[in-house]
Amino acid sequence: MGQLVNALAVSTWYFTRDKSTTGNLTVLSSIHKAFRYHMGSAAFGSLIIAIIKTIRAVIMYLQSKAAKSGNKIAQMVLCCLQCCMWCIEKCMKFINKHAYIQIAIYGYSFCKAARCAFFLILRNIATIAAVGIVAEIVTMIGRILVPLMSTFVAYVILNSMADQLYTLWFPLLLTFCLSFVVADLFLSIFSMAISTILQCFVADKEMFPDDPYAEQDLRSCIHTTHAKHEETDHSCCSCLKKKADSKVAATNESDDDAVEVEVTTTSAETSAL
Repeated sequence: MGQLVNALAVSTWYFTRDKSTTGNLTVLSSIHKAFRYHMGSAAFGSLIIAIIKTIRAVIMYLQSKAAKSGNKIAQMVLCCLQCCMWCIEKCMKFINKHAYIQIAIYGYSFCKAARCAFFLILRNIATIAAVGIVAEIVTMIGRILVPLMSTFVAYVILNSMADQLYTLWFPLLLTFCLSFVVADLFLSIFSMAISTILQCFVADKEMFPDDPYAEQDLRSCIHTTHAKHEETDHSCCSCLKKKADSKVAATNESDDDAVEVEVTTTSAETSAL
C-alpha cells in the first residue's frame, strides 16, 4: 500500500497545472483513494509475491533435507530452482512496482496495469533502464553515506562525554542501525517517486502531446530531444544516401573500366589476326 499511496500522491502532483494547490491534503487524499478504490489491486500484487516467497521457503526446506541426506543431484536441482524463483521474485517485484504506478495514473485493475506497465517498459526500455540505474546508484550511495555520517556525528558527540559512558560501541551501533532504517525508508520513497515521475512523463507525452503537464524545463527538454532526434535521423539519412551514391558511382566506374579492358583486349586480338 505504501508504494501505491506514493505513486498516487506523485501522479496527482504531476498532473496538476497549479502545483501550489498540492500539499499535505494530496497525501491524505491519496491514502483515501488507495484504501477505498485500489486495496484489492495492492492485495493481489502482494499475494503474488507471497506465493513466490512460499515456494522459495519450501525449496529452501527441501535443500536442507537434501544437504542432510547428501544427495548432490537433488542439491544441484534445488539450487537451480531456487535461483530461478529468486529471478522470478525480482521480476515480479519490478512489474508490481510499475503496475502500481499505472494504477495510480490510469486507475486500471492490477492485471491490466501489469500488462500496460510491461509494454510501457518495452517501448521505453532505454530511458527506464538509464533512469533506474541512476536511481539505484543514488539510493545506494545514500544508504551508505547517511548511516556513516550519522554514526560519525554520534561518535563526536559521545566522545566528548566518554567518561560518563561505559562503552561507545553499543550507542554507535544503535545509531548506525536506526539511521540505516530511516535512510532506507526515505530513499525507497525517493526511488518510487523517480519511477512514478518517469512514467508520468511518458504518459504525458502520449496523452497530451500538444499541451503537456510537464513544466517549462521538462517541455524544453522534450522539444530539444525531439529536435536532436530529427537532426540525427536527417543526418543518418544523408549519410546513407551519400554512401549509396558513392557505391553506385564506384560500380559504374568499375563497369566502365571493365568495358574499356574488354575493348582493348578485342582490339589486340584483331591486330594479332
